[in-house]
Amino acid sequence: MIDISSNPHKISLHLVEDRSAATLLPIINNVCSKDTIIHSDSWKSYNGISRNFRFSHKTVNHTNNFVDPETGVHTQNIECLWNSCNYFIKQQKGIVGEKLEQFLCERMWKQNVAKSICFEAALNLLKEIY
Repeated sequence: MIDISSNPHKISLHLVEDRSAATLLPIINNVCSKDTIIHSDSWKSYNGISRNFRFSHKTVNHTNNFVDPETGVHTQNIECLWNSCNYFIKQQKGIVGEKLEQFLCERMWKQNVAKSICFEAALNLLKEIY
C-alpha cells in the first residue's frame, strides 16, 4: 500500500497475483507521474521505487512509529482506504474473481469522482456509451 501525496484523494487500486517488487514496481511506474511523492511503509518490495524510477519516495518504519516524527510521513490515508475496502468485503462474506475487480473499479470511480457529482458523471458515462 502506498500513498501518493501529490493527490491523496485520487486512488488507483489493482488486483495483483503477488506483492513482490517485480509485480508492484511496474504498476507504480505506470500509475504515477514523474513529480509524484510516494509515502510507504518500509516494506522490502518498495525499496526499488526511488532507485529505479523518477519518484520521490519517503518512508515510515512502522516498527518504530506510525508517523515519522522527523518527516511527518505516514500511511494513514491508504490504511484507512484499505480498511474500508476490507470492511465492505467482509460484509459481503467475501468477493471472488471478476466481482472483486469490479468492486475495485467501482471504488476507484466513486473516490476519484467527487461524491457530489457522481450522479452527473454516471449520466455522462451512459451518454458516451449509448
